Amino acid sequence: TRMNVPTLIIETTEMQERSFWDWLVSHTSGFLPPHRYKGSLETADTCLRFEGVDTRSGEQMEFIFTKQSITEVYHGYDKVYSVFQTRSLGLNWAPVRLKIETGAEPRWFYFITGYNRPGTLNKDFYTFLTRWLGE
Repeated sequence: TRMNVPTLIIETTEMQERSFWDWLVSHTSGFLPPHRYKGSLETADTCLRFEGVDTRSGEQMEFIFTKQSITEVYHGYDKVYSVFQTRSLGLNWAPVRLKIETGAEPRWFYFITGYNRPGTLNKDFYTFLTRWLGE
């Protein structure tokens, strides 16, 4: 099964650097949940491929997350991406967090898939990832 969905991504370090203004904007009607990158996520047999734009710099971005680099999948809120970061206090959706290990230090990325729909597609994305990683 393959997916190709509109996706927002933010890394843990970027989430921690957000200002009060960033927080305020994400709580204003019509604005998207906290993110740094906006684009499309496509799944393949061996990787997840994200193509989009860095919303700060305007640069085109591409991330490729290989199956082997994904060492943890979590669906829900945590101390970094908490319900207080969202407009609905987490009632409608929750992020999917991936732990990526490719170098000396692991990195954590938060995904909001299908952000253009009520409730997002994150529950389906999480279910897909757990099956896909088990293959």
